[in-house]
Amino acid sequence: RGLLGITVQKPDDQYLSPVVIAAAAPDGPAAKAGVKAGDTLVRADGKPVANFAQMMHALGPKYEGDAVTIAVARDGKEQTFENVVLIGAV
Repeated sequence: RGLLGITVQKPDDQYLSPVVIAAAAPDGPAAKAGVKAGDTLVRADGKPVANFAQMMHALGPKYEGDAVTIAVARDGKEQTFENVVLIGAV
């Protein structure tokens, strides 16, 4: 399984709560791309991400070495990060 190198805030409900990044591993793909703690994941690999379950559905089939595009909301603006190469371990 491919990993972004993020920890998300524990969702109150995996089908209702947004995916808020609690931490990004310093050497992980997400941090290297520019993702920061407090960002909210809104899209992964072209698929909307409104909750934890949708994030898992979008990223679950990905493997180490796969490149994805992710989008986050930060300070009311959307930022897109392309060609984020997933790793196998953090």
